[in-house]
Amino acid sequence: KQWYQRRVRGLRADCSTLSTRSSAVSKRQQSLQERVSRVTREVQNLLPDLSDAENSLRGEITDLSERTKCLKTDAEQLRSKMKFQTATARKFPAMTGDQQGRVKAILQENDDKINSLVNKLKGAQIRT
Repeated sequence: KQWYQRRVRGLRADCSTLSTRSSAVSKRQQSLQERVSRVTREVQNLLPDLSDAENSLRGEITDLSERTKCLKTDAEQLRSKMKFQTATARKFPAMTGDQQGRVKAILQENDDKINSLVNKLKGAQIRT
């Protein structure tokens, strides 16, 4: 029985020692993690964000992006204009062949009258 009691006391002492060591190791691990995080932040703060070439490329990409937006807007406006024009063309179709022939005949008739008047004027000027 004494052996058993000594053994239990020894195990309790070992358990207490292990608990203390475990707590110390846990604190040490947390301390090291905080240190690693701090050092990592400091190293990142020391490094430049972007090189000059990267900054230049960023500017070019921004410019191209803005131009692309403008071109998209222009393309949309052209689509709208084309849609309007095709809708208008359907509402007001071009002259038919018969109508064109009549307009042509009227223009020819007027042209002939103008030519005859011009010739009369020339004739009148030559006589005087």
